[in-house]
Amino acid sequence: MAPQPGVHPYEGIVALTEARLEEIENDLIAHLVRSERLVLYYNPNLRLYSRWNESREEFLERVVEEVRERLHPTLKELLREFQLQLEQLRQKPLPRDVPEELRAGLDVLRRRMISRVEAQLQRTVLDHPLGTALRSVEAEEDLSEASTAVEAPEELQPLAQELERLYEAAAARAQTLLREALERARECEPYAVALHPNGIRIVRRALLWVPVPE
Repeated sequence: MAPQPGVHPYEGIVALTEARLEEIENDLIAHLVRSERLVLYYNPNLRLYSRWNESREEFLERVVEEVRERLHPTLKELLREFQLQLEQLRQKPLPRDVPEELRAGLDVLRRRMISRVEAQLQRTVLDHPLGTALRSVEAEEDLSEASTAVEAPEELQPLAQELERLYEAAAARAQTLLREALERARECEPYAVALHPNGIRIVRRALLWVPVPE
């Protein structure tokens, strides 16, 4: 490799004393402080910085985990709110005009319908793949598209409609929370940090001797 322009062999006497080596090291450290920057990543919404050896992808994964932890209590509270409404439907008796011979079977079916929606709400609200949605925006699931429709006899049609309404309301609110969380998590700005002399350590010295013909 040819020397860079302006770099010439040193023609004087080289006295590699310990003091001279320390001087060379100090010159190198001063040069690094002036010219080099450590680039980190920063999420302004969560006020998180990447670690010095953390890639952008690794940092985003850590941000997603932080968002998930912060969002989880809110989602649990949302789920609890709709579980209480489902419990009210579960305790609500069948209409009085339902024939006695049909009541037992309809009551079993009614409870199954409510339990099915409750399980679906659990998956929709708490088990949403937040990390997958962050890595692929196109894969972001529209939670409101999931259907709770089930074949129900005429006597349970009002219940089926109420269950679908409750599910769609919960899914819409969960989707809004998740979308806002994803927007916060996607923020990733480069952040240049100046080096500090005390943070630079010389781990090895090496002397390269290149003989030059007369």
